[in-house]
Amino acid sequence: MLLDPKDPLSEVIPLKTAAAAANVSERTIRRWVEAGHLELLTAPGLAGSWVTRRAVLECERDRHQAARRGRPGARVDSLT
Repeated sequence: MLLDPKDPLSEVIPLKTAAAAANVSERTIRRWVEAGHLELLTAPGLAGSWVTRRAVLECERDRHQAARRGRPGARVDSLT
């Protein structure tokens, strides 16, 4: 199901599919939800837990960028 027919990333997907799309475990998706990085969707007629494909991919991108930000390496001055 698409929330916006013009946007294929607005597709509503179950957590198992979300995990595969982000190349993480379903437990990681649940952790992102618990941490407030992802919002679960509920609607009449939808059983289970659902998220949008866009939200999952954005969350995965943000997590990846945050991991790469780290602190810069230490400077080494010349010993001579």
